Amino acid sequence: MVVDVLEEWGKMIDAIDMMVSIIDEDFNLIKINRKMKEFFGEAEMKKCYKVFHNLDSPPETCRILAFLRGIKKGKEYYEEFHNRWLKASVDEVYIGGKRFFLHVVDDITGLKETERSLKESEEKYKTLVEKSHDAIYIVDENRFLFVNDRLCELTGYSKEELYEMYPFSLIHHEDRNRLIETAIERLGGGKPPETFEARVVAKDGEIRYCDFSVSSISYGGKKAILGTIRDQTERKKFEEKLRWSEERYKTLIQTLSDIVFTLDIDGRFTFFNERFTEKIGYTADELIGEHFTKILPEEYHKVALESFRLGLKGYNTPLLMLEVCSKNGERVPMELNVTNLYDGKKVTGRIGVARDITERIKMQKDIENRNEILRLINKILRHDILNDLSVIEGAVDMLMGKVSEEDRRLLENVQAAVRRSAELIEDMGELEKITESGELEPVSLREVSKEILEEFEKEFGIKSMIEGDCIVRADETIRSVISNIIRNSVIHGETDRIEIKIKKKKECEMRIEDFGKGIPDEIKERVFEEGFAYGETGRSGLGLYIVKKVVERYGGRVEIENNSPRGTVVILRLIPY
Repeated sequence: MVVDVLEEWGKMIDAIDMMVSIIDEDFNLIKINRKMKEFFGEAEMKKCYKVFHNLDSPPETCRILAFLRGIKKGKEYYEEFHNRWLKASVDEVYIGGKRFFLHVVDDITGLKETERSLKESEEKYKTLVEKSHDAIYIVDENRFLFVNDRLCELTGYSKEELYEMYPFSLIHHEDRNRLIETAIERLGGGKPPETFEARVVAKDGEIRYCDFSVSSISYGGKKAILGTIRDQTERKKFEEKLRWSEERYKTLIQTLSDIVFTLDIDGRFTFFNERFTEKIGYTADELIGEHFTKILPEEYHKVALESFRLGLKGYNTPLLMLEVCSKNGERVPMELNVTNLYDGKKVTGRIGVARDITERIKMQKDIENRNEILRLINKILRHDILNDLSVIEGAVDMLMGKVSEEDRRLLENVQAAVRRSAELIEDMGELEKITESGELEPVSLREVSKEILEEFEKEFGIKSMIEGDCIVRADETIRSVISNIIRNSVIHGETDRIEIKIKKKKECEMRIEDFGKGIPDEIKERVFEEGFAYGETGRSGLGLYIVKKVVERYGGRVEIENNSPRGTVVILRLIPY
């Protein structure tokens, strides 16, 4: 029952244009919607404090922890994550009679930046857009089936009052019939527009201007409508102010520390602020009407023109990192964030914000140089220590035939310690490769596996088979991943046969199957932990830890399951090229 209802909730939250997750009392992310996957990646069934805070236990500020302790806290809170401002809320929900927590997150970075700029330029101005979560509801033809707290805040009615009301009585009388007709059409299987504007009349009579986003769902086995409402009243008020405050707006633009510019649909400059002249040296008379490529080195023309073309077509374009030629010939590294300008629904050009990232690049290069020095020191130390261990091992071999039986046992302990140290140094060399995150390129899993298996066939005489192929985004470290897994199967699993099966679906699935003694169930969940070693053949405990970290750097994941009739299957899921 709980599983079925959770599936329904999963569908509902997936239609919401914010990051939403359902978390159980053990802090597991049971369901996450597509928006949260875009931001945090594949996080289902992981601990929420690990995904959201990179911690090994819940922080004392955790709202879920407060609920579990019976402490009353505000539901909403703000936090900074990877230079993004997030607004979040946590509330209890009961699904199939079991308590869960609904976690809703909204990315308010853009509005935070706008708010900060407005406060600097004009204290009389209020926030550019009042931040708020969307109201969420489910209705049939006559009644609310579900409402969230935000809908209560928006309308002024309690949940009890809303559940007793005719939903469309909240809509302004001039908009009501239109919304009723589209709701009937949607519940009847039609496809009216899924987004529209309408006015909501609050309990105190105030009219709120809102954006609606709706879709048809199955709820409780019947057709229903899932909707979200975003209050745009403050935006409307602000737009009205903008109509008579153009000069103040220009003053605000001129006070920004970043470059602001606009282009027409042909890519010609139509405006830029004073910061542009300070950074680049050109005046408005020299560049207004000129194409933006005039100030770009030729090697950046193709990527900039393609981004401009896609942007005009309505695609979301990523941040651009490029260099700009100043009037005196100096190259200035810039980070550009560009979006469309509209007149109504018609695109009239592009507006962008450019930031000088010279200092950031200097710091990145400094970090890279320091890392390179550390890697060099590490290699030198490994080389020297291995040489010393070789000397020790040679001396022990010479002494073996010249000592008593008791001393021989001591020398055997020394030999074992020398071997463990040498193996640890080898693993540290592999671990170092993780830090050398070079550019990912196309790699054939079949070709790499074939070379590695040939080496193991020569060294250990194992039999092998490869089936299928897939090209993935990886680098040379993928060899260490596959080699570590096979070595584990041969040394620890004592297998004499390895079979590799590769399939391409939405992701590349690589199954490395052995037929050895397998991995005990009680340690399956721990084999990828740093430093975990098991049994007499256990080494440094870094081998499979290295595998996990490399695969995660590729954006993939690794799993383990039992083979049939015996043995182990290690599954790599990687991103196709």
